[in-house]
Amino acid sequence: MVTNRLFVLKKTGALADATAAVGLAVLLEALTEESPMVGDEGPYYAVTLDKPVDLGALPYHRLKANPGYPYVRRSANDDPPLHSEVIDYQVEKSKLEAARQARKSRKAGVRIESGSEAGAAADEVRPDWFLFQQLNVLQAYGSYTALHEAVREADPEELGEALKAKLEAMVKGRDPASVETSFSIEVSPVQGFNPLVGKGVNRLKPDGAPVASLRRQYADWFEEWLRYAGTVIVGNASPVGDDTKFVALAPGRMRLDHLRRQIRSEFLAAAGRVWTSSLLDVCCALRVARRLIEGSGLAEGDKEWELLGATPRDLISGIYTAYFKSLGTGRAVSNLSFIGLPGWFPITDAESARDWLSILDEHLGIVSYLREDRTEEYTLISLYRDFLSANDLRCFMAFAAAYAPYVMSRREDKRPVRQLTTSNLGKVVKNMEKRYSSIVENEGFRNIARAIRRATVTEQFHKAQRRTQVYEIHYGLFHELRRSAAFPEKLCQAVANFVASYNAENARLAERLAKPGRELPRRRDQVTTRDLEEFTRLVDEFGSETVGYLLVAYGSAREPREAEPLEAEVGSEPAEAEAP
Repeated sequence: MVTNRLFVLKKTGALADATAAVGLAVLLEALTEESPMVGDEGPYYAVTLDKPVDLGALPYHRLKANPGYPYVRRSANDDPPLHSEVIDYQVEKSKLEAARQARKSRKAGVRIESGSEAGAAADEVRPDWFLFQQLNVLQAYGSYTALHEAVREADPEELGEALKAKLEAMVKGRDPASVETSFSIEVSPVQGFNPLVGKGVNRLKPDGAPVASLRRQYADWFEEWLRYAGTVIVGNASPVGDDTKFVALAPGRMRLDHLRRQIRSEFLAAAGRVWTSSLLDVCCALRVARRLIEGSGLAEGDKEWELLGATPRDLISGIYTAYFKSLGTGRAVSNLSFIGLPGWFPITDAESARDWLSILDEHLGIVSYLREDRTEEYTLISLYRDFLSANDLRCFMAFAAAYAPYVMSRREDKRPVRQLTTSNLGKVVKNMEKRYSSIVENEGFRNIARAIRRATVTEQFHKAQRRTQVYEIHYGLFHELRRSAAFPEKLCQAVANFVASYNAENARLAERLAKPGRELPRRRDQVTTRDLEEFTRLVDEFGSETVGYLLVAYGSAREPREAEPLEAEVGSEPAEAEAP
């Protein structure tokens, strides 16, 4: 059979599908010496070669020497293969221990020489070490190692015929598990590679939970092989306290060599710094998106892949996750999820690429300072995570509106906080929903938002700088506007009440200080009745929730020319930590 296109059915709806698709690309690369394209086409992944190949003439014997994934040597009595990549588990574990000890020594003020034995071991910790460590925690190496050995010891003709039959089934869109082959090995389904194969999940009324009772199509040796090979390319794991979280990139349209070389390093670096569950999702998604834009060469630098007219989500559709809860003696899957990469608006030129980078840096700088163990901040992380996954502007407006009172409370406590900027806020809003341009560019809306900003975060800034407090700080304003946003009459009344108070305060202060040769320390323009009329018209046209949330977001955002107080001068670092 001659073809250049094979299909991987999405059988699980979880990370096992993505890793199997990438694993197929790994095997085809070894057989053809060509880097395949992996693409998401809805109900299946398509793995495409540039040139058609004859499946009956492929050199399957190459896979005997190197099955496409590293062999994990777990003890000194284990004889490793000669021609495959070998990961010596105990050696790698000792490097991690050396790194931990070096970190403790540095914290204690002890200098560690880079050329010393301890320093060298600490510098050589594998960036993907926690993937292999957590697979070991889940006891995933039984079938993993057995299959590696079986392939190396297989009869070349039997192995070749089996692989040919499996690949031909995938060309036709059939399930390879339904194809019987002479070469076969019994494999146990492992949740580290396929989270849906938990004990007892396949019976309507299970009277027990033996893994062996799983239906065969969930534990086909060939599909497990693909998952093993794909996991080491797009998978990673992080310990989250006593629990474990597995993550895997889901290709949208990417070549295997790009996934392996350019994307994986950023993915590992992101997952290696954030050690709480939701933050890991968000920060990985934002950092991978940033790498994809950098690699497009549109902003600057060399071009590694095509992104013109597309978004990061078109190249990497998102990240599959599987959360394993510690039960003391073992771990069980408690959550499976998918978080999308940003797909906010197409990148059409160098300017839009620079806009993307600016927005991603701003959002990453804000979200990475949040902490998941604090209720208010966890809510903000969840809202932003919803925005990434849904790619829905309404979710972003909900996040921005909720973030406003948080900024106020942080500033009042003199704790570090970063603000959204009006410029980047406008780019997201106008690009994702063009008709909202008439809201954020409306003069009345902007004047009221400016007045809100001056009566809240700007006046807080002056207070933090120990300047004379000239005007009242309206502490509860953001909460009131958010509560009123669902009701048009209440929102308009809340805004009108604020404007009346704001204008009256301006007039009183101007009157009190109106003496010859004396000027107001900070002059504020009045909000006009025309501004209120324009605002009311916008509420009638677009709805109170949309206009209300945008008003709160713009009222709390920072103008780009303004300084950002309390950014990193006081308090703690972002919610990121070193590997445990």
